[in-house]
Amino acid sequence: MSHIIINYAKDLLNDGRLVIKSQTEVSYILIIDGDVAANREIILEDGATLHAYYLFLNNNSRINLKHVIGQNSILTSNSLVLNSSSLNVGTEYNLTSRGGSVLVKADAVLNGAANLNYEAVLRVKPAAQKSDSRVDLRLYLNSPAARGRLIPQLEVAADDVKAGHSASTFKLSSDDLFYLRTRGLSKRQIMALQLKGLSNNFVQGLDGATTKLILDLITKQYD
Repeated sequence: MSHIIINYAKDLLNDGRLVIKSQTEVSYILIIDGDVAANREIILEDGATLHAYYLFLNNNSRINLKHVIGQNSILTSNSLVLNSSSLNVGTEYNLTSRGGSVLVKADAVLNGAANLNYEAVLRVKPAAQKSDSRVDLRLYLNSPAARGRLIPQLEVAADDVKAGHSASTFKLSSDDLFYLRTRGLSKRQIMALQLKGLSNNFVQGLDGATTKLILDLITKQYD
């Protein structure tokens, strides 16, 4: 049975810890919808499964998320950043024991004069043999004034593992916009299609009610 935990920015006024018990499956949704500075540690006991969803909605925040992954535990982490402000996000994923699995994805869309620093550090400890991990970060710059830094980092101390990372930046050129406009799309419509696609990808795996909650929040911010 899968459990759902939803936290908002107001829930992070104090640094905290979340423990996913052994043999438990949890979907954890963290919605940063206001300015906050906080640290959170998330621990997966042996055999635990965590589906983490981190949504950042147009705020000036500094967030540090540390994950500790136990033996044969599974973590999927999906982040969506939609921002026109200044945001610093530090994420850390520590594989400590044999057989753990980590898949990290993050999409960031920057508008206006947004400034983003997003770091994802994956640490594979010596005891984490037979582990499988990957970090993929993507940045979408929708404004000439927007600035973003994506920093994926691997620190692998075990020799029998699968590990990889990537970082990509996308920007619509004037030629791209001209082509799409000749097909009858305004710039606002183009941005709306981009947002819809990324939002739908972000909520994959969630139940209908939770999906509606998140998509409504995104629409409210950017409609």
